[in-house]
Amino acid sequence: MKVVLFAGYSESGKTTALAAITRALAKKGKRVGTIKHSGHAVLDLDAKGKDTWMHFNSGASVVVGMTSEQMAIFKRLDRPEAQVDEVLQMMEREGIEYVLVEGLYEEFSGRKGVPIVICAKAKEDAAELLKRHGRALFVTGRIAAGPNLEPINGIPVLDLQKGTDRALELIG
Repeated sequence: MKVVLFAGYSESGKTTALAAITRALAKKGKRVGTIKHSGHAVLDLDAKGKDTWMHFNSGASVVVGMTSEQMAIFKRLDRPEAQVDEVLQMMEREGIEYVLVEGLYEEFSGRKGVPIVICAKAKEDAAELLKRHGRALFVTGRIAAGPNLEPINGIPVLDLQKGTDRALELIG
């Protein structure tokens, strides 16, 4: 299972880039999982007052909401430090081939074998992030909408709106 971290500042194009790569991999028949970390303590995925919200807020440790096509699992975390490995193990059990991660920079940036895609608004942001993260595959995001797609510190700048072939090649 290949894990790829998407790193960048707010509004740099991380979600758009991750979605483009997800679509491209899925179109090639690959099983893709994504992880989106939120800085908020409580995920706003469930509507207040709805049944699953009431189950969870009544004290259930795990709540599963299901339809005929989807399932959402809400789990109380008693060991936050173990949650990343737990999620990766779950993805592996599901046969996921690629895990694309937005957020969780501290947890993933130090892991061996986890490449990084830098998403940036401007060249200065990209250079700063490259200095911090070092092993980026490519740079993308809002910066790629500009006229100058010259490499930054030797790292290619890719416009994923114009195509994802080169990005998929670099991801492997």
